[in-house]
Amino acid sequence: MTTKNRLLTLSLLGLLTGLTACGGGGSDSTGDTAAPSPQAPSNTTTTTGAKKDLPSDPVVRLTQIKGDVRASTVMITTNGTQVIPKDLTSVTESSNARGSGFIMTGNGHIVTNAHVAVGQGIYTVSIEGRSRPVIAELTAIAECEDLAVLKLIDGAPYPALSWSSQSPHISMKIGVAGFPGDVSSTSDPTPYTFTEGTINTDVLFENNYWSSADIFYHSAMAYGGNSGGPVVELDTGTVVGIHYAGGTNRHMALSSTTSRTIVDKLLAGQDVLAIGFSGEMFYRYVNASNQTLGYGLVSQKPQQATGQSPVGVWVRGVAAGGKAKRAGVLPGDIITAVAGVPLNGNDQTMQTYCNAMRSNNPNAGRVVDLEIVRPKAGGVTCTGEVNGRAMGVKGAPSTACPETALSPNGSYQGQAGAADSKLNHDLVLQIRDGVITGNGNWSDATGTIQGTLAPSGAVVMKETIRFQGQTYVADYTGQYNPATRVITGRITFGNLSDNWSVGAR
Repeated sequence: MTTKNRLLTLSLLGLLTGLTACGGGGSDSTGDTAAPSPQAPSNTTTTTGAKKDLPSDPVVRLTQIKGDVRASTVMITTNGTQVIPKDLTSVTESSNARGSGFIMTGNGHIVTNAHVAVGQGIYTVSIEGRSRPVIAELTAIAECEDLAVLKLIDGAPYPALSWSSQSPHISMKIGVAGFPGDVSSTSDPTPYTFTEGTINTDVLFENNYWSSADIFYHSAMAYGGNSGGPVVELDTGTVVGIHYAGGTNRHMALSSTTSRTIVDKLLAGQDVLAIGFSGEMFYRYVNASNQTLGYGLVSQKPQQATGQSPVGVWVRGVAAGGKAKRAGVLPGDIITAVAGVPLNGNDQTMQTYCNAMRSNNPNAGRVVDLEIVRPKAGGVTCTGEVNGRAMGVKGAPSTACPETALSPNGSYQGQAGAADSKLNHDLVLQIRDGVITGNGNWSDATGTIQGTLAPSGAVVMKETIRFQGQTYVADYTGQYNPATRVITGRITFGNLSDNWSVGAR
């Protein structure tokens, strides 16, 4: 996929460097005990194309195989929007992405990567020998395994590929087909390529910042735009993997050992460990002194950053009508906890999220708790349930999670101190563009209040009280809640302190 051909700086995961994704690349071998063990391909799969008799001559055989793979490999162009982070805010931009895929059934089902397909509005598929592109629709997705199936809406029958009868193994000769973004010409801006190589690892279960799946490494050159393309056994032209991420010397493919079983479910319209969003891990970046340098995705890591910690999963886009959408999750949200498990621990990959999904499968109808932070609404935290209650403000679930931040400008009224405390008095404030003014009305004096409301919602104020010829100062700190337009905090006056709160009126 060529959405700005994101460069994967996988040093933050302690993994191989230099991988570029069509979407992403990278791995983390930690926590493999929770991984499903690779299985031999099932002989009952329904995703096999027609068996072909291949010539015995190796040169003629390879020529035919390359022709068959070319006929079934497609270029997928998507149109839509995505929301990307800008530190702790967000910006919406056009996605206009591109990736590869391959036809798996004669009636036009296409296998590709989820990061190519999810959250898009239009899918246009270019097919060898067709004079014009064909529109496709999204059938189902597997987010953690980064798989998706599209369905061409007309023009069947189509030439389909078959799964290999062999599991991927070291020294297997393979080819990778697709439409990489590093090749262009005046006659064809995105020409088809087929590169050959060898599998050089066993099938591994690996977690990275955008998925959690069975993969293998190989040496066939690939690049951004190849994502979703077939990795075929050169002897038979059958599929042993789906291209996943490209690098300088090693490249990654999703292994057919588990992908074929998942694809069978997707063909039947069943999502797998999916709630209907596209996203990746979101981090806080720090310097050597552990000072925050900023927040962002892997591709947004500041050059001077020496460390990072996970905040949660950033949601780039959501599938219309999907479980996430119905629960109230929006593009630009950060999923910070799932099934009661926080995502800001030591795991810098999607492992924690995906393992929670495996333990609480939402596609089996189970209710799964979600917690999100919504930068578009000023950083408000909301909770809800997949297959259950829609998002509401944390601590006030009956209050709908706001889509955008309400302006803090206006008048606020409340009180400082408990009703029977020495600090008890009424507060009347006005906020305009981050500047706070107002009065504190004591029983026998009036204070003048001045302060600021920061973009983060932090409030700092001072109240100056003149009483019997003396001047006294009370200090206020607090936090603005953009969902409720309420400010709460602490007041300190000499050696006394108490709570204070005001609400918009």
